[in-house]
Amino acid sequence: MTKKELVRIIREVVKREVKSQLTEVTKSKEKVIKENNNRISLEEALQQTAESDDYRTVREFNAADARAGFSAMQSGHIEKPQTDLHGKPVDLTQLGGGLDKALTRDYSQLVKRFNK
Repeated sequence: MTKKELVRIIREVVKREVKSQLTEVTKSKEKVIKENNNRISLEEALQQTAESDDYRTVREFNAADARAGFSAMQSGHIEKPQTDLHGKPVDLTQLGGGLDKALTRDYSQLVKRFNK
């Protein structure tokens, strides 16, 4: 093998390797760009939803709210009256379709069974 042949072979191998690495880098870059675009789109949608008048009455639900609700369920009574999205009280006895029973039933015995 001559020096020229060796140089030609090395060039060909390097050329192939660089091409394959460029392909992988390009795919990775496209994936990152797509993920960033999706994240930005999601953030924009969430911001638009937050600014929308339809959700002005929906307040943030936090851990304290969850604890208070769970405590109320365990003690068998509901501390706050049930309200609709606009904050108006809802008469649970007028719901019908079994929904009124499901929302006013005492589930404390059922919870005790699950805790066994």
